[in-house]
Amino acid sequence: ACAAAVECPLPPQFICPFSGCIMTHPVMSVSCGHHFESAAVNHLIAAKEAAGPDSGPLLCPIDGSEVSLSCVIPAHELQAVIQQWPHIRQYFEAQQEQLRESESGGLTNFQFPVTPSAAASLAATPAPAPVPVPKPKPLS
Repeated sequence: ACAAAVECPLPPQFICPFSGCIMTHPVMSVSCGHHFESAAVNHLIAAKEAAGPDSGPLLCPIDGSEVSLSCVIPAHELQAVIQQWPHIRQYFEAQQEQLRESESGGLTNFQFPVTPSAAASLAATPAPAPVPVPKPKPLS
């Protein structure tokens, strides 16, 4: 199977479950542990206040648990990963393109630069013995 067929979709963890948009300022609800876009949380807080106390609890769209929007913390690590995503995706796609070129013979003449002493050392080194890979245990 060709690894070039692998796609690099946007991870679903980058999408706010409330707004359906890519998060730019994610926060984590301490009550349920899931991440949401800060602007969506602020909008929901305002909507809950306007609806009054009889509007009922807000339920997490992921697991159905009650979400306390008054207790959220910034998710700086997730924000950093989301901001780096275009670069990560670009790198991944470049790697896939190199793999396609090598499989089609496009890189057959490519050679890494090796000094004469390194080449002699590599030629004199025996190939390592294969390392046995344990078989995975079936899930029960």
